[in-house]
Amino acid sequence: MKVKLKEGAAPLESHSSHQGFNKKNWIALNAGKTVEVEFIPNAAKGQVEEVSSSTATTTKKTSSIGGKK
Repeated sequence: MKVKLKEGAAPLESHSSHQGFNKKNWIALNAGKTVEVEFIPNAAKGQVEEVSSSTATTTKKTSSIGGKK
């Protein structure tokens, strides 16, 4: 799952071993980035949120030009 720091939340503190995240993810979250994790540690549940991993699909519109019949 992908998670990010909640909007308006204080940065994650480094006590309790970086709130349960590895140091790389802890730094990225505090920088406002989204990271991939297997679960949200209990110590950070109030400060991070899951981000939907929907894939954007685009549809291409085609126009047909009608000819004389």
